Amino acid sequence: MGLFVRLKTTLLMLLGIPLLLAAAPLVVLLDRSKVDWRIKILSVGSRYVMWVVGAHKAGAQFSREALTVLERPAQRPAGPGTKSTSVDVAFGNNSGQDLPVRLFAPRHVDAAQNKLPVLLYIHGGGFVIQSPMLDGYDVQCRRFAAEGYLVVSPHYRLAPEHPFPAAVQDCYSALRWIASEECAEAMRQHFGAVPDLRRVLVGGDSAGGNLSFILSVLARDGLDGDLKKSNLPFKLAGALLIYPGLFHKESRSRAALANAHILNRNIMEFFETSYLGPDPDERDLRVRPLELASFAGLPPTVVLVAELDPLHDEGVLLEEKLSAAKVPVRLLEYPNAVHGFFQFHWLQDARECPRALLAALAQLQRK
Repeated sequence: MGLFVRLKTTLLMLLGIPLLLAAAPLVVLLDRSKVDWRIKILSVGSRYVMWVVGAHKAGAQFSREALTVLERPAQRPAGPGTKSTSVDVAFGNNSGQDLPVRLFAPRHVDAAQNKLPVLLYIHGGGFVIQSPMLDGYDVQCRRFAAEGYLVVSPHYRLAPEHPFPAAVQDCYSALRWIASEECAEAMRQHFGAVPDLRRVLVGGDSAGGNLSFILSVLARDGLDGDLKKSNLPFKLAGALLIYPGLFHKESRSRAALANAHILNRNIMEFFETSYLGPDPDERDLRVRPLELASFAGLPPTVVLVAELDPLHDEGVLLEEKLSAAKVPVRLLEYPNAVHGFFQFHWLQDARECPRALLAALAQLQRK
C-alpha cells in the first residue's frame, strides 16, 4: 500500500471512529431488529472499515490493521483461577515455511490420564483477516480447552498475498502435525499432556468451517492439501462446522440477507475474490464443496447456523446432504443470531457455544 493511500485511509479511520461512537445511540434506536445492540454498532463499524478498504484501495493489510483497533491481540496470562492455558509455537509446513500455531490445554492435567482429545480449530475471517492470537478466538479456544481438549489453532497464510489453496495446504499441514513427535513433545513439555490420536476433531467458523469441512473430505479420501495421495495416520473422530462458508452463491439466504449485520454482500465478494481470484476452477472440490460426488463416509458432524446470517442456507444444505448420505449429523440453529457471533465471546450464546457443540457431537458419537 502506497504512502499516500495509507495516510488517507488512516485519516479516514481516525475521523470515522469518533463519529461512529457518537452516532451509536442513533444506530441502536433506528435498528428495530432483535440483534444485540453491541453487534449493531460493530456492524456499522465493519461496514465503514470495508468502505475505506474498497473505495480507497487500501487493501487487505489495512483491513487487518483496522481489525486490531476493534479487537486487540489477546493478553490473558494464565492465573490460578483460569481453567486453561496456552503457548505459541511454530512448525514447518509443506512449503518449507514456519507456520505459527497457538496451543491450548486444560489448566490442570491429571498425570495418570494425560492422553487428551485434540481439536484442530481453524479461525474464520474470510480467508483474509483474523488470527488465533486475537481476543475473540483466544477466548473461545480456551473454552474448548476447559472442556478437556488440547486445541491446536493455526495462523494459516492469508489472501490475497497467499490465495487459494494456501489456506488448505497450511491447515492440512497442521492436521498432519498433530500426529508428529514434535507436536507430542510440545504438548508434553508445556502442558504435561499428549494427543490421543483416536479422538481428533476438526472445527472452525465461517472460512474456518469451510476449511474444516474440506479437511474432513481430504482425510476420508486419503488426499493432502494439494489433492495428492497422503493418508493421515489417524481417522477423524468428528467435525464442528460453525456457519461454514461454502461458496454457494445461489442460496436464498445470501439474497435475502444481502445487507445483513456484520457480513453483507460486498464484504463476501471482497473476501471470496481475494481468496479464489476472479476465475476459480469450479471443478475443484475445494472450490465447490457442496457439489461433492459423495458425502458418505465423512465423520460425525455438527453444523451450526445463525438465523440472520447470509451463509445460513449453506449450512442447512450441507446438513441435508450429510443426512441423506447416512452420516451422523446434527444441525444447531441459533435464533436472532448474526454471522460472527461465535467470536463475540461476551454474548451468552457465544459463551455456551463450545460446550453445546461438544455435547452435540458426543451424542452423535454414541449412536
